[in-house]
Amino acid sequence: MKRLVVGLLAHVDSGKTTLAEGLLYRAGVLRKLGRVDHRDAFLDTDSRERARGITIFAKQAVLALPAAAGAEACELTLLDTPGHVDFSAEAERALQVLDYAVLVVSGTDGVQAHTETLWKLLARYRVPTFVFVNKMDLPGADAAVRLRELRGRFGKAVVFGTLQGANRARLRELGAPGLKSYGTLQALPRDTLDRLLAQLLEDGYLVQTDDQYAVLRLGDITPLKEGAQVLVRLPPRQEPERTAPKPQNRSIMDSLTGAGLALFAELRTLRLEIAQSEGLPPYVVFGDKSLADMCLRAPRSVEGMIGVYGMGERKYEKYAARFFAVIEAYRAAHPDAVLSLAPPAAEPAPAEGEAPRKAAKGPKAAFFLTEETAGQFRYGDAYSGAELKAALAEAGGPGMKAPTIKAIEAWLLEQRLIAMEKLPTSGFYYVPTPAGVDAGLRSAERVSARGTPYAVLQYTPPVQRMIVEHFIVK
Repeated sequence: MKRLVVGLLAHVDSGKTTLAEGLLYRAGVLRKLGRVDHRDAFLDTDSRERARGITIFAKQAVLALPAAAGAEACELTLLDTPGHVDFSAEAERALQVLDYAVLVVSGTDGVQAHTETLWKLLARYRVPTFVFVNKMDLPGADAAVRLRELRGRFGKAVVFGTLQGANRARLRELGAPGLKSYGTLQALPRDTLDRLLAQLLEDGYLVQTDDQYAVLRLGDITPLKEGAQVLVRLPPRQEPERTAPKPQNRSIMDSLTGAGLALFAELRTLRLEIAQSEGLPPYVVFGDKSLADMCLRAPRSVEGMIGVYGMGERKYEKYAARFFAVIEAYRAAHPDAVLSLAPPAAEPAPAEGEAPRKAAKGPKAAFFLTEETAGQFRYGDAYSGAELKAALAEAGGPGMKAPTIKAIEAWLLEQRLIAMEKLPTSGFYYVPTPAGVDAGLRSAERVSARGTPYAVLQYTPPVQRMIVEHFIVK
């Protein structure tokens, strides 16, 4: 006979103990159904529990499940855990022995604060979990609302995107276009929505979690139901200049579904591991646009990584196999996952009488130097990053894309000539390593407008010569 330990967990007053009572009664363990409010529930054995109507101590009961077709019989040990936050330590102690868990959610109250805490604990202990929505027979229980709530706890991007009617794959996947609120605040500028959100948070009508991926949930909205108003101070309105509207370019991220965003998060985790092991900023490994393009393409072979945005020959040889392994593992674990929806619609043709748009200019060639153009480089005493970039662009000629300071710093990082130093507040800056000082790199101390000290790199002629030689194509 198979033996399993299953725990019942919930926010207080979700009906968890009553559910346990019903399971024991249906399994034939109890002859009579008890009730928490009648103080005769089978698992509420302590006098304080019966007096207060809550579970204080974890209790267990054993019930037998008959053998189903093709399966053996099962002996189920049911653990009823406390739901009150004051006794959460008792509930967490029980998680260590569970084979499975049933997270009970009230059909009238929905996902509450302690429900989210329990979900995180179950994820930490890696307990397979079923979600049971209780009290669906009571007034106010809405199955569609509960299902939508359980599918996702949404952050500012989803909320604002819904209110502004944004055309994103993730919103279409969540069914946002079918909501009454979709596009209702389309006319409001984004900065006005930001101010409104800040005021709602300050008034306590909304609460934002402090997790790695912050989500929004309702706070106490009783005053709003009673007619209270939310006042937002806006800056003086300025009449905008009348110019032709620019076509809006959609981000590649807008085409990713929830599954695509989940894969994107896994690729970012790998990128961070590589960056930390190599002592590089993550963007040097790959930018977010490159990772999003990997999710959009979802190549079926390592060779398919060649066309990914930002995937040069060196990065292909160094990183492609590792990132493809993550994509392949995700596809194997989620064979039916749809990573992206329809691509953005083609740009509409100009209306009758409207001047046709100018054809886009062809892309400039990637920056490089020849032996001849390298000889035209204008050396200086100690260039800043911007001055070095300007001198390189001048030597390369007008038909080439100027090299970026970020690309130069990335190469110096690879050569171990510079290293990152963290700022006291947030962010970082670069300083020469001992090898960099020997090569001729210098740093100048600066102080920001907020009084934060930092340093900027200065490139002396020996380093300038080294960088010029790096860009020469032979």
